Amino acid sequence: VLYPGTYVIAPGETVSSVVERAGGLTELAFPEGAIFSRQSVAERESERASAFAAEIRRNYASQLLTQETTSQSSIEIGEITEQIESAISKGRLIIDLPSALAGDELSDYEAENGDELSIPRLSSTIYVVGEVKQASTHIFQPRLSVEDYINLSAGFTKRADRKGIYIVRANGSVLPYKSRDYRNWW
Repeated sequence: VLYPGTYVIAPGETVSSVVERAGGLTELAFPEGAIFSRQSVAERESERASAFAAEIRRNYASQLLTQETTSQSSIEIGEITEQIESAISKGRLIIDLPSALAGDELSDYEAENGDELSIPRLSSTIYVVGEVKQASTHIFQPRLSVEDYINLSAGFTKRADRKGIYIVRANGSVLPYKSRDYRNWW
């Protein structure tokens, strides 16, 4: 945005109106890659992580009491659950900022105290990760397909789930990859 910073929000104010007050997007902005975080979502994520860690502990204790075989030690379970509970929740919400800025009311969220919106610079790279022979970053070329980018990363490994390919877009949304000639995936 033209004037990045912290803004006081009025009741009922939307994300698009805050962007407008911040001077709007610059020519270098990449609104499709906007990252929107909300404190209340981060708090719920932390609560769910704590509940999940407690469930793991209960299941482990139940296995010990019923003498089921388990390959994990209590130390390993403790370390795993501690990592789950100490993970920092981001509270990320997937938004369609271009639609919100274009006036789509369903895409334009009401701002809350503590919300954060980060609009990155335009990126022209594609990251290929997972069960490919060489995880790598490529310059985006609209004429290339998903398979082309996989081939540029030396192809699949033997363990690859070729039916389980998915695309993570810049805003964090996830698309299942279904078609061999699916070229409008970006």
